[in-house]
Amino acid sequence: MATFLRQERVNIRSLGGQAKVIGTVICVGGAMVMTFYKGPALKFLSPGSESHLTTNNSKAYNLVLGSILVFGSIVIMAACLSFQANVLKKYPANISLTALMCLTGAIESALIAIVYEGNKSSIWAVGWNIELLSVVYAGIICSALGMFVQAWCISKRGPLFVAIFSPVGTIVTAIFELIFLHVYLCVGSVVGASFIVVGLYSTLWGKANDITVEDTAESEINVIRLFEKEESTI
Repeated sequence: MATFLRQERVNIRSLGGQAKVIGTVICVGGAMVMTFYKGPALKFLSPGSESHLTTNNSKAYNLVLGSILVFGSIVIMAACLSFQANVLKKYPANISLTALMCLTGAIESALIAIVYEGNKSSIWAVGWNIELLSVVYAGIICSALGMFVQAWCISKRGPLFVAIFSPVGTIVTAIFELIFLHVYLCVGSVVGASFIVVGLYSTLWGKANDITVEDTAESEINVIRLFEKEESTI
């Protein structure tokens, strides 16, 4: 999407462009491997017991509806990152933009909650427990701080740089499951995480290579313009 909106240049003939394309495919493939393939459990790396081993046969689910919703959320997130890059060019105020996005999200969430859960008074009660901590953490860390850092990264390196780190969240989730929930680490998680790391390195290398090439070209253009200006004055 960033390429179609001309926010990201992908020269498939250059080494940097090829690295970005291949790295992105490997990252997405690694995330899919971690999600859809479990494989045998690596019990020697997990402190849990057999009761913590998750299975996929406990609940029935709708693959078609789930796939459509996941794909829709990915498209919306990609559009959000791309449009945010355009907004930051005309309104380069990260803190104000973050505040506006959080306020808009809070209003939308409140309206949806009222429509679907407005008749259930027990759901709206928040006590001094893990629920209150979750709300505070989600609001301050995930929403406010996360959106601010996201906007800052987009203004510095573009939407692709932010989006390419999304699969890393899958690795962090697997690590937290191992530490806090004592869920067995499976072969699919290790293989997928390895793919994500390799793809991430490839994409970042390609991005850095393109930035170097662009800076070199810009420097050459500035030197040429300087020589032309000196010749005109002579």
